[in-house]
Amino acid sequence: MSPGTPGTRGTSFRRIHAALHLLAAAVELATPESEGWIAQMVAPSADDAGWVYLRMTRSVPTVLQA
Repeated sequence: MSPGTPGTRGTSFRRIHAALHLLAAAVELATPESEGWIAQMVAPSADDAGWVYLRMTRSVPTVLQA
């Protein structure tokens, strides 16, 4: 399906893609600047759906002491 072509539910891929960008931006801006978090977006072109992932780029290993 090409951008601008309505999906099976009548929403164009372009509109879904733009909405996912807005959501990813809101998630990115809501995370603390001191943290190494990245909001990533996935929008398959053939579906009327997409995903926004929040990924930690830096993590500190947890050390348990017995």
